[in-house]
Amino acid sequence: MFNSQQQIKLSHYNQKSAYKRIEEVSGVFPGHGTIDLHPKTLQYIMDTANRIIAHPDWYDTKVDFFGTEMYAKFIYQQGSDLKYTKEAVIKE
Repeated sequence: MFNSQQQIKLSHYNQKSAYKRIEEVSGVFPGHGTIDLHPKTLQYIMDTANRIIAHPDWYDTKVDFFGTEMYAKFIYQQGSDLKYTKEAVIKE
């Protein structure tokens, strides 16, 4: 299993790789959803990840996840968020 720092870095890398081929994407199935979303969703997720990397202290909400302090940044137009710990954010 990856630690949280590796997960954030891999997630960001995978999103950047996928966005290069955005024209080929006809739908996105984030999480466990069964309904596809518009490919623009990838850009919204990427924008949110970039905002977290640039300013990890500018979170929208703070949550306690079983004793671990986590932060969340809302994803534009999605009704969801990206959760992270400050230690997991790796500046590029």
